[in-house]
Amino acid sequence: MQDRYQVSCRRACALARICPNTWYYKTRARDAAALRMRIREIAQARPRFGYVRIWIMLRREGWADNKKRIHRLYRLEGLQVRMRARRKKRLSLHRGVVPPASGRDQAWSMDFVHDQLVTGRTFRVLTHAQAVITAWRDDYNHRRPHGALGHLTSSEYATLRQQPTSEAAPLQSAPVW
Repeated sequence: MQDRYQVSCRRACALARICPNTWYYKTRARDAAALRMRIREIAQARPRFGYVRIWIMLRREGWADNKKRIHRLYRLEGLQVRMRARRKKRLSLHRGVVPPASGRDQAWSMDFVHDQLVTGRTFRVLTHAQAVITAWRDDYNHRRPHGALGHLTSSEYATLRQQPTSEAAPLQSAPVW
């Protein structure tokens, strides 16, 4: 309108019934592509984390965005906490009658360390289980923040509590929102 009718910006805004501040407004929004990608990565790696826990993880990584922005970007990505799938109860294979105990304090148990392939070759499954448990324990103690510990990891909380009492900061009892 301003170019077509050769009127001032103020006059064109008055005719269109908009505030001149709207015409001159420059957005200050910064690019959120990297942040959105990091939110999606955390959500894929930890499907049971909601936006609050993702916000805590991002704060620990150095992102200075507030919780409301993280929630907005979380919803824009179409993310939500996935429901746990219920496990189906399986009937165990009938392996025969268990012989009765022949004495006091005797019990029978299954051997879960060895398994057998279709070809007849045996293998040990305990070594794989130990590797999985070790990886989970490392993640749980050194990377995953715990709300009950003031959003610290278990190892951070332990080192904080081992400091002399005059130097140790008190644990925040209320969650950091």
